[in-house]
Amino acid sequence: GGNRARKSWNYGVFWQTLVRPKKGLEQIIIRVGDNFERRGIERDPSAWHIASFAPSKGSDVVAADRQSDTFVFKDNSDNHYEWLGELKAEYVQRISQTFAANLSRVAVDESEWLRRSARRDG
Repeated sequence: GGNRARKSWNYGVFWQTLVRPKKGLEQIIIRVGDNFERRGIERDPSAWHIASFAPSKGSDVVAADRQSDTFVFKDNSDNHYEWLGELKAEYVQRISQTFAANLSRVAVDESEWLRRSARRDG
């Protein structure tokens, strides 16, 4: 099922923070209580993180605990993650490409910006 991952060792899972949606950026729709809301995918790498999970004791799966109407996973640092659902493979590919592009983008510092600006003006 969708609420467990089969592995027999500790492993990391990449998590992206969901934020208020911004026009023109990747968005997903999630259930919040009895309603559905749009959420944007955080593009700032400083908000991304990797969590490590271990299989449940005496098992080879990382299982979620059912809490009311949701499933909750607990990582090795005792942080809790609520299962929101699955994404289609094509959408995951698009998010992954956006992730890779943002991660590999080289930041331009102020002195580089001034140098480029001076070259255009002169």
